[in-house]
Amino acid sequence: MGLISQKDVSSLSVSEMTGQLARIQSQADGDAAVALLDDYDRLLLNSAINSYSKEKDISISDIAKELGIGRTYLYNLLDSNQIEINRLRIIQNYLDINILSEDVIDLYIRDLKEKLYGKSYDSNWKEKCCCIKVDQYYLLEFLLPAMKTQVNNWEYYISLSDESDKSIFGNVASDDNYKFTKMIKYVEDLDLDWAEVQEKFHANLKSDFIYIPIDPLSSYWADVEDLADENIYEYCDALASDIKNQLEKASSKTEKEDLDQCIAFFEKDLRKTLDKCHKEFNKQLDKEYEKIKTAQEKILKYMSTNERLERKQSHWPLELLDFAENLENNTIPKKEKKLNNNAKK
Repeated sequence: MGLISQKDVSSLSVSEMTGQLARIQSQADGDAAVALLDDYDRLLLNSAINSYSKEKDISISDIAKELGIGRTYLYNLLDSNQIEINRLRIIQNYLDINILSEDVIDLYIRDLKEKLYGKSYDSNWKEKCCCIKVDQYYLLEFLLPAMKTQVNNWEYYISLSDESDKSIFGNVASDDNYKFTKMIKYVEDLDLDWAEVQEKFHANLKSDFIYIPIDPLSSYWADVEDLADENIYEYCDALASDIKNQLEKASSKTEKEDLDQCIAFFEKDLRKTLDKCHKEFNKQLDKEYEKIKTAQEKILKYMSTNERLERKQSHWPLELLDFAENLENNTIPKKEKKLNNNAKK
């Protein structure tokens, strides 16, 4: 593998207990990335091999065979200064060890993303989303659970489909799942005090508002809207039902009147307030959707009319707005693939 003009992707931290952790080095000439090994890394690998050999009572040759390589090649790997990443992955999993730290792996993946995306790569996805105002109680109690359900459902459906090949990354739901997972994590990372939000809302049917970044074009939102709406009604009905059970056992007139008021509160006031939160969120969502959808239609019409293709296939909503205003720069001329002579015949 060529090592000219390589870019080192590494953490400079040094462990006082074990020495410098292995680093990852990407190859400028297109070869596979490698893990750079020092004396401690080689010691760990050799020790792990010997330990595994004794534990399983098998020879080094047997281990090499199970790893899909020759005995001599295995010894060469264990004494080398670098190991190709995929080969190291196989060895690490086989021996149940890890010589790469999490931060080194993250740095490598970040660098790989930049290489794959090129100049267009920008990890700050929140700045490329529409921001929508939402009631905190409605968000935590109904919207967030509905969003999680959609992601979980699609992950389950895909696991049962023909697209569940673990060696292939990407499927019909991966883009929506990726974006929804980002949005879900954003809300969770806000670290809102659920007990405080709940107490404040139940006291006067009011809670604070917050802005969250979303992509309104996802097909998931229709199911999220239906599910959240259904959960609101079930939630209010369940609370009212509990009070109705208490009402049947009530003996005094005063107690019955109080319970009747509670039932009315859950069936009318609470439901009305939650419905309002739900409709307001979806009203904003629809407004942002129409804005982005209009830009998307403008882009598609331009590309169809001018025989051009988009430079980038996946976009966050605000990127589409910018795309629509810079159509020529964001597209390239379409070039049909020529048929070979056999295909023409």
